[in-house]
Order: sequence, then C-alpha cells, then structure tokens
Amino acid sequence: MTSKGKFLVVKSTLGAGLGDRVRAVLSAVLYAEYSGRQVHVMWDDGLYGPESENVFPRLLALKGTGSVAFDPAGIQTTRPAFWAGQLEQPMKVLYQRHGPPEWNRREVIERFSFDQSRLDYREDAVVMWEFDQFGACVPAEEVPSGGACWGNRRFVSALARRHLAPAALVAERVEHFRARHFRSSMIGVHIRLSNEPQARNKLVLEARYHAQIARVRRHKPEAGIFLATDNRDVQQRFCNRYGDAVVVTDKWLGAPGEPLHRSADKGDALENAVEALTDLFLLAACDYLVFPAQSSFSMTASYFAAVPDDRIMPLHPRAGWRERLSGLRRRLLRRG
Repeated sequence: MTSKGKFLVVKSTLGAGLGDRVRAVLSAVLYAEYSGRQVHVMWDDGLYGPESENVFPRLLALKGTGSVAFDPAGIQTTRPAFWAGQLEQPMKVLYQRHGPPEWNRREVIERFSFDQSRLDYREDAVVMWEFDQFGACVPAEEVPSGGACWGNRRFVSALARRHLAPAALVAERVEHFRARHFRSSMIGVHIRLSNEPQARNKLVLEARYHAQIARVRRHKPEAGIFLATDNRDVQQRFCNRYGDAVVVTDKWLGAPGEPLHRSADKGDALENAVEALTDLFLLAACDYLVFPAQSSFSMTASYFAAVPDDRIMPLHPRAGWRERLSGLRRRLLRRG
C-alpha cells in the first residue's frame, strides 16, 4: 500500500525519556509499513535541545519510511484536526490549550493521537506522540506468534533494526568506543537508580546484577562488562569490584538518584542525549544484556541487539515466576 504525499508525524512530550520516545517512533514505522505513509519525527519540546528545534535528525536516522520533503506549511488536513496549521508547535503548547487539567494518559492519547487501528485516513497527516497503540494496525492473520506487542522481542527487534539507526555523531562514538574498549565478549549492564517514585517501584537489588554477571562469566571468564548507569555511586562500586574488566563512557552524571533527563543542572541537553544514545547502542552491541525489566531505555537497547533471546536477561523488581521461567528457558536453550 502506498500513500504518496501522506505523512505520519510523531511529536514528543516533556515527560518522555529517550526509551519512550524511540518506542513511539517504532510504533509509527510499524504503522507506516501498513499504511504507506512517510514518517516525520519532531522532537521539538526542548527536553533534549532548544525548544521548537527538531533534534531528532541529529540523534537518529530513519530508514525506509522517512520523509525527505516534509513541509508543515503544505499540510492542510490533519487527524486529530486541531493539529492543522500548528504542526510546528511543540505538543506542550497545544496541551496547554486542549489538554485535560490533570494528566490522564488515556485521555491525552485520545485527544492528541490518531487511532492506529485504522488505515483509511484521507488527511494529509496523522499525528501521534505515544507507543501505547503498537501493533493495533497489524491484521489478525499477520500477528506473529506471541502477539505483535512489546513482549515479542524478535518482532520488535526486526522492526527496529529495519527502520532505525544512530545518526552519524552517535554512530561514530559507538564505533570508536567499541574499537578501543570492547573485548571479544561483552556483558552489557544497565542500572537505573533514580529517586523518582515511579522508578523506585522498579528497582532491582544490585546483588542480582552481580549474580547474572557471575553466571555468564562462569562460561565466559574473559568477558568484559559495559556498564550504563545514571548513578555515579553504582559506577564506582562496579569499578571497585571488577577493575579493568568494566568499562564506562565518559558522560555527565548528576547527583546520585537524580534522573538525568530531568535534572535542573544537566548542562548541554543535546550532548546529554547523544551520550545516552551512545550508551544505548553500546548496550545493544554487547553479547549479553542484563537490565531492569521495567526500564523503557533498557528494553529499547534490547530491541537493537542482534543476539539470541537466551542472552537477554531482564530482571524484575521481585524475582517471581516470570524470571524463574525465563532463567529455565535460557538454560534449556544453552543445552539445546
């Protein structure tokens, strides 16, 4: 299916970190595969650069579905309708005019995003900002085994590697770091340790990361460790424990427990985004991944990782039946 001259515009919100933003783009490119629309991403809310400046092209590159001649002035009709003539406005500006007084995610999706279960829109542009509708456009007979949802890593991973890549600056930093610091086998570890209430509920005990690292190194004693974290205390503890086996990128870190993208003293916002995406793609380049299962940043890194599922080790806040079952599955896959 083709829709020549028809666009899908992805806007950004101040509350979304890089993981959530990339997942929104993945939802968009999946819809584009079925609708034939061209995707134009506008990260223009000011979180990762100057407000009203679209920093997306400086961070990521679209492959196959990107728009090369998008002109907001040429868009006459949109869905939702109030975006018409206002696509150059950051979403937060329109939210102040049209959003509910209290943040309600479902209501904001209904007001500011189009319904992705439909493919027959006639408008010049359809607009979205979230990833909640991922897979709604996939016909039932084409839904892959396990469901076309975020839980199907193989499905999402193929989509991510088909349509997204780091922009030149990020790619250069990733390759430079890999060439200088990666060993022949690497364990990627992501630890987010934030004081945000929603993040505190997702915390995984640090000892469980060490346990997973020890399991891998029993089979791969030469494996190095790439650590991506937002907490300088965690970074120091890892360096003390593993010595020169652990490597980290040189990036800005705020006070321990302070989320990087919301810090009041974060310096160069665009540089921070480049640093974060460098970490994300370095995690994806590792041979094994250990991370908090409920971290959007971690899951996004896993989508770009071209490794078997038994090398992806998400840790849940409380080790329950899912994690034990996942561990059993990995052991069976290794034996097989």
